[in-house]
Amino acid sequence: MEETRYKIYLLGQGRLGRQLSRYFKYLNEECEILSRTDFLAKIKKSSSDQLQNSPSTNLPSALPLFLLAISDPDVPSVVQDIRECLGTNPVIVHFSASHKIPNAFGFHPLYSFTNRDLSLQELKTVPFVCDKGEKKFFHKFLPYIKNPVFELNSSKGPRYHALAVALANLPILVSQYASSCLNGEGLPKTALIPLLESVLNNFSVSSGEIASGPLGRKDSLTLDKHLKALKDDLFLKKIYSLAIEKEWPGYFAKEKHSLSSELNIPKETP
Repeated sequence: MEETRYKIYLLGQGRLGRQLSRYFKYLNEECEILSRTDFLAKIKKSSSDQLQNSPSTNLPSALPLFLLAISDPDVPSVVQDIRECLGTNPVIVHFSASHKIPNAFGFHPLYSFTNRDLSLQELKTVPFVCDKGEKKFFHKFLPYIKNPVFELNSSKGPRYHALAVALANLPILVSQYASSCLNGEGLPKTALIPLLESVLNNFSVSSGEIASGPLGRKDSLTLDKHLKALKDDLFLKKIYSLAIEKEWPGYFAKEKHSLSSELNIPKETP
């Protein structure tokens, strides 16, 4: 049986959309890029057959495949627009981390995209996450994209997305903040890179305890000094205190730590 071929329409040119369009160019795969406005105008004037026979494709028998690289709140309405205008013939893929939409497939790129253009090698490493049972469809619709694809045991949702966002943002927010403070003390940003790289290496290879320094060795005397030194730095003090409580439950149960009540951390940890 001949393999189904797809004509790709990419909606969205934000951070993800631009990276995907670069990826298709690297792979020499044809992809028609549409803005939201152009997309709405096109599908309202076109039938599914007209889309399939678009002059921009050399594959007249290819089925339309819409890739929705748009913001999460817009995904449901765009899927509805496509279905109302074109029926169930087109395949719809979105990249939302939390939406589960009937008759559409969701593959979330687990990656921190910025305005920096990624190289082909970087793009190849981006993992995609999908609901249980949908991995096979990624390879069916986009067989030339060999990126790792992982299935969750359940469905993607707000908790999954919150964890991904926390992992993508908290480390760099703390790093940027600490770098700014230390830079004022004469320590350049480049001096921090080996430390951050060692943290990533520890995360990559460790399966047990990975806390280091006074937190890892449960050095309460040093931690006490740190908290006092951060008394006027509410942002870092809160993050540091929560990290201590997570790694050392009960640390703030000691009466001398007035910071417990200030941060709403219970004195007794179950």
